[in-house]
Amino acid sequence: MSVIVLALNLLAAAGLLAVALKYLTGPAPAAYHASMFEKADAPLKEIHVDVLRALYRNMGAAFLALTVALAALAWFAGEAMWGRIAIIVIGLIAGFVSTISTYSMEKKTGVGTPWRAAAVIVVLLVVAFVLSFVA
Repeated sequence: MSVIVLALNLLAAAGLLAVALKYLTGPAPAAYHASMFEKADAPLKEIHVDVLRALYRNMGAAFLALTVALAALAWFAGEAMWGRIAIIVIGLIAGFVSTISTYSMEKKTGVGTPWRAAAVIVVLLVVAFVLSFVA
């Protein structure tokens, strides 16, 4: 695998790490979620905040696991066909769901969501996958 392909895959993993850390350590609700609730005139009770915090921690852990998986695959198996396919399949499953769900919430609520960050990570993985065949 070329250095460029490895760098793109690791950059995507770094982006996922940033997302993981946001949900593992950040406030509940996240600023954009708080804006959605406020805009909908739906005040949160303490139990709602507790549930969101628990969901965020679980989501953050899942993103952290995804980060480790993608980085390890890129580093140790990125030259093998199965490794390249595993990276793109894992990335597309998580990336498309994250991008589409957050994009649709932005359109529905008018509140800015992180769909662009998810889309950038998907683009990095797709470009790395394509380049892995020509580099």
